[in-house]
Amino acid sequence: MAELLLSFDRALPLLQPCLIAVAIGCWGIGLVRMLINWRARPPRVNATDPVLLGALAIFASIIAFEVALTSVYGYEARTEIAAFCAGGVESLTVDGKPFAPTEDLVSLLIAPRHPWGHHSHPAKTLRVRLTTANGTLDLALRRDSGDQHEYWLFYPRYSVTWRGEIGHVFTDRLDGF
Repeated sequence: MAELLLSFDRALPLLQPCLIAVAIGCWGIGLVRMLINWRARPPRVNATDPVLLGALAIFASIIAFEVALTSVYGYEARTEIAAFCAGGVESLTVDGKPFAPTEDLVSLLIAPRHPWGHHSHPAKTLRVRLTTANGTLDLALRRDSGDQHEYWLFYPRYSVTWRGEIGHVFTDRLDGF
């Protein structure tokens, strides 16, 4: 599955702007069609208008595709991190400085949380490098702008998981960075 996602990930930078343009165009067509129907005498909106339904269906499908895509990539990234760390972490560095790879911090990186209703943004970036028997794995933790003990976890292998977080880690172990 990872190879398929990597192949698809290479096409995403070209595909996403086109999909967004189509979605906005369909939304516009649906809006215009609703206004035309509403301005008709007598005023009404024809809920069975095939152009309106088609435009809204395409718009909703593209939005659902984007949400599903983000979920699939996030799930795959978390799965890859867990598999990579399964044999135990030998060393861990944060911004190039050695850091004791404690079980609690590693388990937080393997299974990040997903808080709802977030009204902040990621700020300072910490580069994390995990070394295991499988090799090295680079991650990014970006400190939350509103909570100094919350970090947004990013995975650089896929563009989707590098631009968007795959979860949140809550710890005070990284306060010195």
